[in-house]
Amino acid sequence: MTDGVTPAVPDLPTTAWAVLGMLSHAEELSGYDLKKWADWSLQFFYWSPSFSQIYAELKRLEKHGYATSRTVVQEDGVRGKRMYAITPEGRAAAANWVNHAPVEAPVLKHSVMLRAWLGNLAEPDRMREILTEHISYAERMR
Repeated sequence: MTDGVTPAVPDLPTTAWAVLGMLSHAEELSGYDLKKWADWSLQFFYWSPSFSQIYAELKRLEKHGYATSRTVVQEDGVRGKRMYAITPEGRAAAANWVNHAPVEAPVLKHSVMLRAWLGNLAEPDRMREILTEHISYAERMR
């Protein structure tokens, strides 16, 4: 980038960038580790991908040379565990995406808002309960 030209951002789904970004925080992680991490972090501002999504993205990232994997034998000596690591190319691609990808409109999956929007179908007392429960949840999270 010394010539002032920003490299093209590879066309990967946002979930791939999320998985690659999680890999950038650790030496190695398994698909299971990534899922657990997503469940207690990403879900609060993006969404938590399923195991199948995570493994599909890990394969895609390996295909692009952004991640590597190796099988580690478990303590029981029978099962193997696949561990994934980000490559230097993957780190550079993720940094490029973070710094240069176009800003998109946010996607919000808010089931309470969807239910309120469909309030014409709701029983008024039940809608009040739903909204009160959501407000209580938001206050606890604050």
